[in-house]
Amino acid sequence: MTTYYRTYYRLEDSKTELPMHWAYCDAWEMVTGEVVDNRQPGFQVWDGFRVIAVAAGMASSDGDYDAVDYPWLHVIEASDSYHGAGEWFAVETADVESVKVVPTQKIVKWALSAWKKDVADGYDYEDDFEGWCKDSEEDITEWLKANTEEVAPVFVETLENPYK
Repeated sequence: MTTYYRTYYRLEDSKTELPMHWAYCDAWEMVTGEVVDNRQPGFQVWDGFRVIAVAAGMASSDGDYDAVDYPWLHVIEASDSYHGAGEWFAVETADVESVKVVPTQKIVKWALSAWKKDVADGYDYEDDFEGWCKDSEEDITEWLKANTEEVAPVFVETLENPYK
């Protein structure tokens, strides 16, 4: 059986660490004296290059994800995703095939420069960096292939139980 992989993207503050769990709400809560674990396995990712516009501060997202606070863009090959909702998907750690990284500021700087060049050349993206990112998938993919470094991911628990 052939395994097919999809590419996902995640902004991180660590070059090699990725979370073991994520949660839609409080990861842990106390309900009628019982500790409830709301964590889900894996970590959340974007499925497209909108992540670059978000990192550049030129698109809004559910939270702040600027290139200063999240200095690494992880390019993640995984066999599956789940809990897809809007722009977010989740990937389980066991489904991760490979992780490559590039400094977020480096990809943002390149993408903004390429966007400005396209605008100067007459392309209709003057006020739409996010749209340019979406429509420039092939160019961005080629740039990432030439500029990313493969790393061995280290999966860490980021949502510790505060009720221990």
